[in-house]
Order: sequence, then structure tokens, then C-alpha cells
Amino acid sequence: VLDIGCGTGVLLDFLQPRQYVGIDPSQGMLDQLLRKHPDINGAVKCSTLGTYLAFAPEPVDLAVALFGVASYLSEDEVRSLPGTASRVFAMFYAPGYDPGVYRRTGVRPRVDYTPHELLAGNRTRISNYVVVDTG
Repeated sequence: VLDIGCGTGVLLDFLQPRQYVGIDPSQGMLDQLLRKHPDINGAVKCSTLGTYLAFAPEPVDLAVALFGVASYLSEDEVRSLPGTASRVFAMFYAPGYDPGVYRRTGVRPRVDYTPHELLAGNRTRISNYVVVDTG
């Protein structure tokens, strides 16, 4: 499993994959992940998915980008997801949704396109997210 924007390891709170790599630009988040899940040694500090892919050894079975993380990926990164993993499960912010994190941090995705439309797969609207599952 490749967990893009893994943060503190919420995915690991619910499942323990055989192999796991979590990437996140925040060392503080990764430190919390490792405190919660000390048996995981696959947390990698990367500023972008593109940075990770530059040295990624081979495609993985599953790549996930949960709870809006996929909205922060560049167009090239979104397009690269199917080559990164056999299956992709990505949650994008729904068009028109303005999450509180934008107001608190001032950080917004820099996109002038609808990123979820770049992935082929089953689309489901769940609350404030558009979920794309390529599997």
C-alpha cells in the first residue's frame, strides 16, 4: 500500500497491510505515525508524490489518497496514479466544497481543472468528496 499524504497514519488505525509506504511532507505528522505504529518502517518524508515517484522502486498493489489529499496533487501526479498502483482509491474535494482547512491554513489546492476527472474508474459522491476507485 502506498498511502499518499499519510499524516498520522489513520489508514493504519484500521488495517495492517503486508507492506506499507506512507508519504507526507510533514515530518511532525510522520513522527506521530511512527509513535502510534512503531512497527511500521515505511514512512517517507516527501514534499510531493512526484518526488517519491522519482525514486520509487516499482508499482504497488494499492495507492490511497484519503480525505481530500488527492485534491492537492498536481495534474501530472494525478495522471501518474494508474502507473503507480494496480488500484487507486482517491478522495478529492467535491467541486464547490470549501473545507475549513482552507480557512485555517490559507493553503488551497492549485488547480484550474477538475482533478477527479483525470482518473478513469468508478466515481461516487460521498458527502463533500468525489471518490474515484480504479479497481
